Amino acid sequence: MKTLDHFRRLLASLVAVLGCAALVALPLSRPAGVAAQDPVAEYTISVPIVASSLDIIGVHPFGVQMYGPLSDDAISHESLRRSRVSWIRWEVGWRAIQPTEPVPGQEPVYNWRIDEAAAQARDLGLNVIATILSNPEWASMRSADGEHWYSNGPVDPDHYDDFARFIADMARRYPWITHYELYNEPDNANMMGAESPLAGPYWGLYGKEYADMLKVVYPALKEANPEAKLVFGGIAYDGFADPACANTPETCEGFYRPFVDDVLAAGGGDYFDVFNFHYYPTYHPNWDPFGPDIAGKASYLRSKLAEYGHPDKPIICTEVGLSSGPAPDCKQCTQNDQARYIMQTAARSLSVDMDIVIWWTWKDILDPVLGTHGLVTKDLHPKLGVEAFRTVSLQLGQATFVSSMDLGQGIEGYEFRSRSGRPLYVLWSSDGETHAAVLPVGAATVTTMVGEVTGRVADGADGQVDGRITVNVSSDPVYVEARDA
Repeated sequence: MKTLDHFRRLLASLVAVLGCAALVALPLSRPAGVAAQDPVAEYTISVPIVASSLDIIGVHPFGVQMYGPLSDDAISHESLRRSRVSWIRWEVGWRAIQPTEPVPGQEPVYNWRIDEAAAQARDLGLNVIATILSNPEWASMRSADGEHWYSNGPVDPDHYDDFARFIADMARRYPWITHYELYNEPDNANMMGAESPLAGPYWGLYGKEYADMLKVVYPALKEANPEAKLVFGGIAYDGFADPACANTPETCEGFYRPFVDDVLAAGGGDYFDVFNFHYYPTYHPNWDPFGPDIAGKASYLRSKLAEYGHPDKPIICTEVGLSSGPAPDCKQCTQNDQARYIMQTAARSLSVDMDIVIWWTWKDILDPVLGTHGLVTKDLHPKLGVEAFRTVSLQLGQATFVSSMDLGQGIEGYEFRSRSGRPLYVLWSSDGETHAAVLPVGAATVTTMVGEVTGRVADGADGQVDGRITVNVSSDPVYVEARDA
């Protein structure tokens, strides 16, 4: 819920003006000084991994959200290489590229300002999820009184073909693009936010229209680039509005839960390749009945897709994060807490077969309340999270999930097979106490969440030679990889 076009990102500082105090407690923020209707002048687009200048371990599921230029002085290529990031999520504004309505019978006119950034992404060897947003005024649906237009809400149906043409032309211009995400958190139903200068997302009450738009864009994209993937806009699916507000849209505050059902009921499920959601741990009580933390929400949404005949639709998360300092979603958070959560999120996500997981965000933003979710500071100094992200990429980036583990009360554990085919266990204490985990291997190497090898454990160290080892597990997660005895 923390991308640039999200209305509630600024509510923490504007609540007195906008009168939306009920939303302040949500862990949402928008980088200061960025208008949603016209995103920053530099954009990137999605590219497959080619000859990469980044020292990564192949293509893996883990990435980060980035804003602004991709130059070294903006993001620190050294830290990026260090982290082994494979994916970035990046916003591309339709309005900025095609501000002028096409003239019937003539070719559309574009300002392809993303050329340089696209080349940078390719040179860095990054996969990029292009989040398409910010409609031109001429293509946007207007309010009933005609006074407002929804930059991040529904496209005027008369301009679906223009939108599809824009996406297709982008795909033809950049044939290496593979992932197009259509809008950020489209389930937002906050009319006031959509009609404010912040131009918040506003498809929430228009699920059928979102499906109708997909039906036009999807075939156009596939014709332009059959390898490209159309990604459902990452839904917040938390902080829900009262569903009854659909009868009085001006009263809606929050996200409209029926949006996904409305899209799928209207046949939209056949016109996107990848489903997509957002998750922040402050909402874990909503999803823990379905599985731990992010895994619970993914499992619930997968069951929702299955209700409408799409049980095998790939699912990704394009926003998940935790602060490295005190914030509304973690009042006592530290860099160590953030590092822990990076590793926990990776293991849990892989346990439910998620294809891509995007950490929000790479770099701290200019927000006094929610500005410390980044892995590097605003001055590009790396935090502990860079090392945790690097270690996740190296340890789990090419690992294969085997099963969740029952190791007794107080331990959360997952079994994988490492790139070399060895048993690899990810373990941590879930209650803050230290517990002894017994594992069915004869010897293993223990590595901390930030990549420090703490030693080797062998059968017999506990006084019994039984083909098993005992590892003490605390709140700080560890990787335990089997070795030859």
